[in-house]
Amino acid sequence: MTGLSTSIHTVQNTCRSPVSKPLRIALIIVGILALALGVIGIFLPLLPTVPFVLLAAACFSRASTRMHRWLLQLPFAGKVIDDYEKGSGVSRRTKFTALLMLWTGMTISAIALAPPPAVLALLAMLAVGATVIIVQLPKRQGPTI
Repeated sequence: MTGLSTSIHTVQNTCRSPVSKPLRIALIIVGILALALGVIGIFLPLLPTVPFVLLAAACFSRASTRMHRWLLQLPFAGKVIDDYEKGSGVSRRTKFTALLMLWTGMTISAIALAPPPAVLALLAMLAVGATVIIVQLPKRQGPTI
């Protein structure tokens, strides 16, 4: 099997006990919302993409094998999810790029928009929170590509 199909097979086999229909629906809704926030995070530096995509993968792996498989085939998400589910973690480069985009966007927004101090403080807290989430993601061991 290839790496992707092995990962799908592993997720299918390690999926916890079957979930009830209401829980399955709730997991799918949370997964879709998380994926939507992850996609928005590609364009908005305050939303970290990777944690939301990983949350969507976790929800879909419990609720829908078909949706999880679809998520693994997305060009912007598949490799990150596959690496994370295999226990490989997130590459240093991915973390660095996410942090660079986050703080560059924050700086540009703070300078260009000149928001009131309260809004600026809120945005700074969100950026610090996003930074903590990104930094705490497990690191990929070995060479980074």
